[in-house]
Amino acid sequence: MMLYIFFSIFFFCSAANVAAQSSMLVIAGGADAERHKTVSKLAYEQAEKVGMTSYLSARNGDWDFAESGKSFSSTSASDVEESIKAASKNLKPGESLTIFINDHGGAPDSESSPESSTVVLYNTSWNPFSSSPELTHKDLESLIKKYVPNNKVNLVGIHCFAGGLHTISMNLPNVCSSGSADFRSVTTSTSKINLYGQGFMNELTDKKFDLNGDSATSLLEAHYAATYNDPMNGGRGSLSSESFIDKVLGSGAYDLNNTGMPFMSFLSGTSHTQAPLEIALNGEASLVCKASNLNKDIDKVYSLAKLVTQLMTHVETNLNSLPIPNEVKQAITTAKRKWRENDMANIIEKYRSDYKSLKSKWDSLSYYQQFQNRSTYTKKFDDLEEKAAEMLIPVYTYYSMLQYARKINKFFNSNPAQKDKKKLINLMKCEVGTL
Repeated sequence: MMLYIFFSIFFFCSAANVAAQSSMLVIAGGADAERHKTVSKLAYEQAEKVGMTSYLSARNGDWDFAESGKSFSSTSASDVEESIKAASKNLKPGESLTIFINDHGGAPDSESSPESSTVVLYNTSWNPFSSSPELTHKDLESLIKKYVPNNKVNLVGIHCFAGGLHTISMNLPNVCSSGSADFRSVTTSTSKINLYGQGFMNELTDKKFDLNGDSATSLLEAHYAATYNDPMNGGRGSLSSESFIDKVLGSGAYDLNNTGMPFMSFLSGTSHTQAPLEIALNGEASLVCKASNLNKDIDKVYSLAKLVTQLMTHVETNLNSLPIPNEVKQAITTAKRKWRENDMANIIEKYRSDYKSLKSKWDSLSYYQQFQNRSTYTKKFDDLEEKAAEMLIPVYTYYSMLQYARKINKFFNSNPAQKDKKKLINLMKCEVGTL
């Protein structure tokens, strides 16, 4: 029920329907090929369903779901170049190229050079001492500039340090991006690493965030659909516009002095297999849940809901006066309204109260009574924890949107340079356009 309620949060507006010849290029690989193959196949087929032309650049170049002539190897930078060249060759004015990277990623050379983070390509050598080649995000930028100088390019990454993609969006006028991790962070959980990608690609046909019924999907819509589907990487992924704000303001992943930031930095030695989901409000991190237990703690969900309520007062009401796309304004306004209409804070408070009441009853039992009633209480606790887990993702997605709004306000209140204003607006327009 909570999932259904949340689907009415956003009312995004997109441009026209997907043009027939817009393209999707899936760059896939990894030593664990089957895991990559599953979500790569989903991306390839979903794009075809909505009228895009799909291409695949995979580690062996012959995965069975790709049509002949649209499948390329990805064992070298030159292989990837050939696939980008093919995927962009027939694009007409107004059509776009979406590049979905479903691979492993490499750390940047330093935290001050996000563009040096990489996509790890895999060769087929049997030599155990040979190393796999890598494609830096700077290299990818050069390829896009060479082969897709005018058409819109959407970059989507679920690889570690995927935030390096945003540097391409910041440098090229026709590119925008989204990703499940910032440029300082690994993605969480090997077994669940594809949740962002699954949520993103399913939105192409599910339209759960396309409540205006225009049958189109924007990067912004798909990103929040992906966030909604992904409890593992919360707090690390972002849109290119949000990353650009962080860069200008020196916040988020670009606050290199903040070791308590909500980003699991591989460079600082943080373990990504036991990474906590940390939410920052006014620069102060609050630990609200553990990703390792799927965020099922009711008290911590309540803490996150309180942060959302606090953000309601921080997010100013002057968004309508800002020169940002109407689609962004409407999404944020609707998120605030739906939070109140659905009475989310009180619903969560009730679950929290039920949980504390049940725990109090359990604690009051003698050891023998606990032994006798263990199965009954275990079932009751499990039911409440499942409801808490179900609530967390909608609450977190509300939080993400409101935090985004707060950053927008901070950006414009900081008296930014005119060129930075222009760039931010351009990124937002790209993100709300049709994929």
